[in-house]
Amino acid sequence: MGLKNLRCMDQKSKLTSLFYVYFNQQTIDQPDLISDGYWLGDVILGNSSIPLTFTSILEECQQNSTIYNTLQLEEVIDVNELKKVRNFIQVPYLEVTGRIHSN
Repeated sequence: MGLKNLRCMDQKSKLTSLFYVYFNQQTIDQPDLISDGYWLGDVILGNSSIPLTFTSILEECQQNSTIYNTLQLEEVIDVNELKKVRNFIQVPYLEVTGRIHSN
């Protein structure tokens, strides 16, 4: 399972989620309340200009979105670039296993 396919666990109670969404929207999700910009964007992604919030995470998880999309990881990890690098440095499996068994 690839990074882009991992999914959030669905929320157990919509009522509980609604409470958290309301609470978070009024407090921690507010930009510039705790630090400059979005606090979670800064803590998780290292960039406070990215609007990552608890509310958006809860909503994305309820919609069964992937973790990659929910946490907006495309802002810091370009999966397509990782695939290009992997293809560039890929060593054929049989060549590597042959060397290991012959030693």
